[in-house]
Amino acid sequence: MTFARLQKNTKSTVLIWNKKQLIGTGVIITSYGLIVTCSHIHRNEKKIYVEINGRKIEANVYKIYTNKDVTVLKCLGFNSLVHADLSDNRNLFVGQNVYVISPSIQQDDYAKDPAPNLLTIATSIAQVLLNKNGDIKHFNLTMPVKSGDSGSGIFDDKGMLIGIISTKMIDGVAAAIPIFFNNINADLIFNLKLLIRYKKKIYYYLQDQDIFKKYISLRCKIKGNGTCSLSNFVINKWLKDNSKQFLAIFGEFGSGKSFFCYRLSHLLTANPDPGTKIPIVIKLSEFKGSNQPTLKQFLLAQISEKLGFHFFDWEALANLLNSGKILLIYDGFEEMSLKASRFHILDNFKEIISTFTPGLKVILTCRTHYFRSEEEEKLLTKSVRPDVVESLLMEYSNPRSVSLIYLLPFRKSDVKKYLTLSTDHWRSIYAKINDPKFYNLTDLAKRPILLNVIAETITELDFTENKITVTSLYHRYVELCFSREYARTGMSSEKQFELMENLAFEAYQEKINYLTVDLMNKVISIQNPHDSFMDSELFIRSYPFFKKEEDNHQNLHFIHQSFFEFFVAKKIASSIEARYHKLYSTEYLTTPIDKYLVELLESSGTLKVIQLWLSKHQDVNVRMNCAVTLGRTGRKEFIEILNNCLLTEKDIGVAGRISEALHSLGSNESLNTFLYNIDKYSEVEIDTGKSESHSLLYDIVQPLENIDSDIVRKIIMNLNHPNPRIRKFAVFILGRIQSPLATESLLLFLRNKHETIRARRYAAAALGYIGDRKSLKVLHSIIKEEKNKYFTAECIKAIKRIKEKRKL
Repeated sequence: MTFARLQKNTKSTVLIWNKKQLIGTGVIITSYGLIVTCSHIHRNEKKIYVEINGRKIEANVYKIYTNKDVTVLKCLGFNSLVHADLSDNRNLFVGQNVYVISPSIQQDDYAKDPAPNLLTIATSIAQVLLNKNGDIKHFNLTMPVKSGDSGSGIFDDKGMLIGIISTKMIDGVAAAIPIFFNNINADLIFNLKLLIRYKKKIYYYLQDQDIFKKYISLRCKIKGNGTCSLSNFVINKWLKDNSKQFLAIFGEFGSGKSFFCYRLSHLLTANPDPGTKIPIVIKLSEFKGSNQPTLKQFLLAQISEKLGFHFFDWEALANLLNSGKILLIYDGFEEMSLKASRFHILDNFKEIISTFTPGLKVILTCRTHYFRSEEEEKLLTKSVRPDVVESLLMEYSNPRSVSLIYLLPFRKSDVKKYLTLSTDHWRSIYAKINDPKFYNLTDLAKRPILLNVIAETITELDFTENKITVTSLYHRYVELCFSREYARTGMSSEKQFELMENLAFEAYQEKINYLTVDLMNKVISIQNPHDSFMDSELFIRSYPFFKKEEDNHQNLHFIHQSFFEFFVAKKIASSIEARYHKLYSTEYLTTPIDKYLVELLESSGTLKVIQLWLSKHQDVNVRMNCAVTLGRTGRKEFIEILNNCLLTEKDIGVAGRISEALHSLGSNESLNTFLYNIDKYSEVEIDTGKSESHSLLYDIVQPLENIDSDIVRKIIMNLNHPNPRIRKFAVFILGRIQSPLATESLLLFLRNKHETIRARRYAAAALGYIGDRKSLKVLHSIIKEEKNKYFTAECIKAIKRIKEKRKL
């Protein structure tokens, strides 16, 4: 072996430690920090460290080859390490000269000399053992080994790595594993080729797009750290910070979050540095409409399609994600489910967390405050209730590894630059935007999506009202598009509105926010089966409101989520104006849809219908939606009617929504009123162990702090209420209160064998949410005593939740 090869391989050899002592040796095999060693040295260790350049760095397990004594470790944050070259020569033979690089000091001597040298030992192959297929299973060397040598590299006379020392034989001769027969070399080369091919594909795809010609760099506010350029922060700071794994980008609708994801992908794939992470964008809006029941399976299918290779299981994909080469971008967390309850948000967030691997960097985009508008944000500045997504980030992940940033709206200079890049008539458009008579148009233009709508619309339409709402702006833009389509289709604007509303609402009912072929054909056949141009979905595919995704040309996505929400709200508003409540009762509306709905009802003068339905309608779901809608108006004039309805309401769901609405309007006593009077809510129509009533309460009663002790005692009294429903509600609400009194009461309730199993299951779940360790003993005893499998399963989940909460 030449001196240069010897020096290189010595630098690529590392020592592996637990917290106190040397446990083995390893060899760096990639410049970005993959290290091959033996599995047995770390099998009983909770944490392992690798000594690189005199510094001990914690290592993660990248891959374990279970049929061999081989592990690949990963150390994060490296791009240019000296590494050994893996041999592809499989013709090993007895007598072949080889070299071993291993520690020169016995393990017991490390306390005296903590910085050992590495020795290069010349030896030869004594025996080669083959498996049934004729491949080398392992081979032996003519040298003894000592403690700490496991994982030491074995090199041929060309300096190529051919194996690692595994253990010592009975006679003291070293046994070795040929690493190239464990597919390590093939795995690394294949994964690298996949990523390089994908990187080129994405770069050329994005390079051909015209969208970046009018891209304006976004600014962001970093929580507790000022403002800066979003691109600069992500590329030059966050991606290089090994302590940060998760970045959440919050922004109002239409603020450019999705656009930035593709802009970032373009910048990263254009970077020739081989250490630059390769971005993979996953649109979460497609998850709920997919055939995969879990996000892991969805991710497996998505990345397999993007890379052009089928990963057989999650472990295979996780190894690739853990390589440190990938930046996974989850775009549109709020689009992951059309149900906006905190219960569903939590489930979705746990799905996201389940896909994290140690070497993976993840970006998640989400609407600011999970659907709150700018006006609502100002209104709620004094609210003690935390933002839902932000609180989940802190509660269910390691806060130290999380970065939170918030997109800032366009400045006047950004608006002006955008217009100059978009149109030759930018001066007249810019003047109208800043015209004082349209006093809020300047604010609307701060969002890229609305600025684009304004630029498209304002030159051809003369706005007559002083205040322009988002809804009226979208309505005018859509009307303009429909008038252009009339020459092609012969359909009136009314018919086109009807078609788009039906398409959007049908998708919403199926809990997706895009159009499938079956959905399009279904709506077309119902609406107007006799018109010849309606015989094919090609009619719809030509509309300007839709776009095709690169990976799925069958489904049609709205050019922006806001257009989907606008058409759904338009459909519901039309039914309310006609005094038809069925559409309004089908779903708990998301905030953006409700915001459009409020503006549409205000403009038509039918908001009073909502007030009337809240107090008198028989349908519980209608009354719940009425309460939510009135709360989202931001108008304090509705406080009185909401308060009156709260005092007379008998349904837990409606009362909870009224309380929530009052709270959002600044009436802080409403929650106390709701909690104090839960014994009234005995007329709940839905009542099963896994019913919507459970998720509904979870949404209404978020984690509670500083609750008046009289209210806590009143809730505890309801544990003895004759109505079992009230007892269950009391149990659930106590689980949201971080109070020793609540814990003690729930433990007594849990042990009460005269209580129903279902109510005791609720008590177990509630104790899990509280997370008090003194509940563990009782929960364990219940598991031993009880025979009901559903009850014991709930206790097991509670124990797991308590332990996880204690770790965090």
